[in-house]
Amino acid sequence: MGFHVMAWGIVFVLLSFQINGIDILPDIIGYILMMIGFSRIESYHPHFRRGKLLSIVFIVLSLIGMFQIRWTNPDGVLLAGGLLLSLVILVLQVMLFYSLIMGIEEVSRLRGKLELADLARGRWKLYLFYVVAIAISMLIIWSQPLLFGPFIAILAFIFSIVLTYLLCALCTRTEREWTT
Repeated sequence: MGFHVMAWGIVFVLLSFQINGIDILPDIIGYILMMIGFSRIESYHPHFRRGKLLSIVFIVLSLIGMFQIRWTNPDGVLLAGGLLLSLVILVLQVMLFYSLIMGIEEVSRLRGKLELADLARGRWKLYLFYVVAIAISMLIIWSQPLLFGPFIAILAFIFSIVLTYLLCALCTRTEREWTT
């Protein structure tokens, strides 16, 4: 199946480590891994086919992003256009993770794996909470970057690590339960 590959893709997509401005976990690698994972499971549910297409969109956006103009001012604060672009990308990413998690939930229900389906539903709620928190924090940082920026960045980083672990665990468990 493709859930182990998907888990590695999630690590690259949700976690961001930069050293001297160099992204150690580039998103494009994550989206490529997710596309490979979705390709292996797309026959199970239309959600997975949609996820594959969204992965391809993100691969293209990542390639464009490598050559993009800066959407921040010299202090690193997002400009209005950058904020709008970030929100559009956030919505597309919600659609990507919806395709993955709801596909797992629906196929698991059809297979009688109700505990796994409920777990997927819970992970979806957690992911939505994360997205709403990120969107609100982006607005707060945009309005008061020096006051709230560092604190929110630390909280977001910790939450992204926890969420990444839980989504990877969901993928690993799905792989195990769907193959037995």
